[in-house]
Amino acid sequence: MNEITNLYQKANTLFLRFILVFVFLTIVIVLITFIGWNYGQEKQKLYELTQKTLKLEVDFSNDNLLIDKFFIHDIVDLEFYKQSKSKYIEQHDSLFNLIRLDIASIVFSNKSTQTQYQTETALIEKQFTTYQQLLTTIVKSSLQRGFENYGYIGEMRYYAHKLENFPDFKTSHILTLRRHEKDYLIRGQQK
Repeated sequence: MNEITNLYQKANTLFLRFILVFVFLTIVIVLITFIGWNYGQEKQKLYELTQKTLKLEVDFSNDNLLIDKFFIHDIVDLEFYKQSKSKYIEQHDSLFNLIRLDIASIVFSNKSTQTQYQTETALIEKQFTTYQQLLTTIVKSSLQRGFENYGYIGEMRYYAHKLENFPDFKTSHILTLRRHEKDYLIRGQQK
């Protein structure tokens, strides 16, 4: 009987060991599964953030192209000065609103992540706002400066033409004035 009891206790102890090993392995598997799932979630968030950042980069590049076109075409286009409007600046304004939404989306998606990303996206948003303000100032200054018969340049040309018809003004002075006008208009030299 003692042998049966010993055998029973050994079997019971062996059974408990198997159960403990099974419980331990189950806990390890659950932990590994949870860590893997969490890793997958973080990887997905990082992928989405990367996609949003790439879209933002493309939008910035497109915006730069629009601004380049403004400086190449509209600065020397009389229609810009007549209407005080530029199709490139209008397209920029639309794209600017989309970029703002993209930045807000990145900021919103990073609310639960590291503060470093929040600080960097806030800095991008601040710099982009400054960029927009400077561009608005440049457009207004360009309109004020003018071209041909518009703005300050137009006013200067108007008075120069008026002086040409002034009888007491020497032709040599008029030619000097016109030369200085051309130097200012073409080279930006002030004399």
